[in-house]
Amino acid sequence: MASNLAHVYGVENDDEAFDLMEVELFEIKQFFLSKPLLWLTATAKLKRLKEINSCLENDTSTGIVFSVPEKPQVAPLAWWKAYSQFKTKLKNGIAQAQSPCALIQLIEAGLCLEAQYLELVPIVNVIEAQPVFGKEPDPMVLQHGFSLIAQLQLVSWEEIIKNKDKFTFDFLVALKRLSLLRQYVQA
Repeated sequence: MASNLAHVYGVENDDEAFDLMEVELFEIKQFFLSKPLLWLTATAKLKRLKEINSCLENDTSTGIVFSVPEKPQVAPLAWWKAYSQFKTKLKNGIAQAQSPCALIQLIEAGLCLEAQYLELVPIVNVIEAQPVFGKEPDPMVLQHGFSLIAQLQLVSWEEIIKNKDKFTFDFLVALKRLSLLRQYVQA
């Protein structure tokens, strides 16, 4: 079973190959836990995971099953709650994944669902600043902004845009990033 894996890692000992695989799985998990889930950066990691997985016999491990809220539920607060829960569940699943197969399933499902969530956010281009896509925005900035949306009782994305002067610059940049991110999570 491990002889193919030993070949992938360029070692002769099966135990050493499994140790190297565990180290690499840990590094890949750390990558996805610390970086945004973007298609361009995920493809190389997925390719490597599939190469490793092809050397393992009968690995049918499964990850966590996700769901996206129905399209009519696009009110900003409902969206933010569902999106935050999805991101937390995805990160927990990645942290707990024990095999290449489980990681592959989580990352592929995560990319697909991330795209579906982001499709629910209209383009918010109310400021000139360009967001950074390769880094997650400060979650406290987003949480504070969505708390303010609740306080102001804004029930649509259009109301947020109309009331943009009530929000911090950092929140508006983060919101713009979320609205434009969809182009980076799909091929």
